[in-house]
Amino acid sequence: MIYLREAIRLAIEATRPWARERSARTRRQLILAGIRQMAEEGIDGVSLRAVNAASGARNSSAAHYHFGSKLGLLEAIVEALEQDVAMVRQPLMAELRARPAADRPTPREIIEAAYGPVMGLMFHAEYGLHGIRFLSRLIADTGPELRVLANKFTGPLAEYVLEMLIEALPEIPPRVLKMRILFSLINLINGMSDVLALETSPFGDMSTPGSLEAANYFIEYITAGISAPPGPLTEDFVAQSREIIRTYSELGQDSNQAS
Repeated sequence: MIYLREAIRLAIEATRPWARERSARTRRQLILAGIRQMAEEGIDGVSLRAVNAASGARNSSAAHYHFGSKLGLLEAIVEALEQDVAMVRQPLMAELRARPAADRPTPREIIEAAYGPVMGLMFHAEYGLHGIRFLSRLIADTGPELRVLANKFTGPLAEYVLEMLIEALPEIPPRVLKMRILFSLINLINGMSDVLALETSPFGDMSTPGSLEAANYFIEYITAGISAPPGPLTEDFVAQSREIIRTYSELGQDSNQAS
């Protein structure tokens, strides 16, 4: 009943011009608080009430009023992130599409234009690294509803890349391109979310502060993987994979028998 009364009061206030601006500002604060909280604590570890408190909203039911549920908040966050990335990506992709046939974009140029805006999200004035880490959490904290949400962010990007790579790499079957794009998107989001790990890599400090060296290596790595001629599924690979699976399954059985 308390939530209902507050929702009615907020709805009435929202009809006033000054209140609409304040309502939009509160909604944005809630989205930013949700990104920060979930990036740090995981999707499941954060409640709508916790986001409300972290946002500094004066009304205890503001999050419920604006989003209705935690899923509603998640949808709003994904929409906000996708809109900002699309705003940067679309003119880059449009420039590539506008080229004449004699100057067809290379796979590297396509990957730069498509993935660069996602990589650059960490420099967003409001999101920072939390934006990428939220997306990584969304992919890792799997569940049917969350996978659908994650696809709302990665889907448009994947379609752009596939459409253009089919033209740039006609010798590679579309199914192979799709699989490689999916792997690269997971690599992109998870890799960028843990970019600070370069400071403590197995090779020591590999970070490059103030440099685009690491970003260039990453684009080069993704482009090479997507562009490589597809190889056959060899008998040796199948046999080795089955042996690895058998070994691990037996290790599990030994552990269960010992207990």
